[in-house]
Amino acid sequence: MPEPAIREAVELDVRSASPFPDRDLVWGYSAPRNQAKSGRAVEVVITSRKHVDHYLESQRFRLLASSGAEPEVWVIAGAGLPIVLAGWGEARRARKSVVNRRVAYALVFTAVCLAAAIALSPSLQLRARSLEAIAAYEMLQRDTSAAVAEREVFTRSLEPLNALREALAERVEPLQVMAALTKALPDDTYLQGLQIQGLAVTINGLTSDSATLIQTLASVPGFKEVKAPQAATRMAGANAENFRLEIVLDPALFSIMRDPGSPASASSGAPDVAPGSAASSDAASPASAASAPAEPASQQPAPRKSRFTTGG
Repeated sequence: MPEPAIREAVELDVRSASPFPDRDLVWGYSAPRNQAKSGRAVEVVITSRKHVDHYLESQRFRLLASSGAEPEVWVIAGAGLPIVLAGWGEARRARKSVVNRRVAYALVFTAVCLAAAIALSPSLQLRARSLEAIAAYEMLQRDTSAAVAEREVFTRSLEPLNALREALAERVEPLQVMAALTKALPDDTYLQGLQIQGLAVTINGLTSDSATLIQTLASVPGFKEVKAPQAATRMAGANAENFRLEIVLDPALFSIMRDPGSPASASSGAPDVAPGSAASSDAASPASAASAPAEPASQQPAPRKSRFTTGG
């Protein structure tokens, strides 16, 4: 039987067997759980309230001196368990037990909260740091928004310049190319055609040895690639070969957008003779030659052959 049912059964039995009036009746019981499965033995105490009050009154001075509060009335049963008689100091103990239980629950709850706080403190610190970082980043964005907008405008303004730079990087200075060819071509080589398209140069003319010419041009600084798109031909009875060569120029040396102060640009040097000077001297009229004052043959410098003419 459950505990409430046992109490009701005991109360019914006590009231039917009690020799005391109901107002004077005091009772209590003990029902240990370590009994056989066939049943539980219940030990019941029945007494008179007047008798208990008379005894407590006779022992009041001793009881008050020892505890200072209203005592409880217990009866030690045969199994050694106390049976509490209701109506005296057990209410104070019950209230104190409730208070102690609540304090214990509060302490347990506090301990659980502290443990949870200790477990969550690293995560909370990381979250606080992340929130601070986000706030600092947003503040930095607000502070630098004007600079970022100006940078975007500046970047957009550089796009046409970059496009122009890329276009000019594919263009070369023709005079510099002609000066480099004038230096590199041997005396027995003459150019009949020169075509420049971006960084690609195509030349054709006459030379005594086209293979040697290719090797000579390949060793010129700034000529990245020298190749013959077709084989050189020699006419019957002629002592020169017709050649056609394609040259890829280095933009660091020949591009219009090269850095003038770079070592590669400085090493290219200036042409010794302007490409048009030799041609103009060869095209001079006999009248102008006759009008010039005659100089001794020993003092006249030998004219250098132009690499861009077909004359001997």
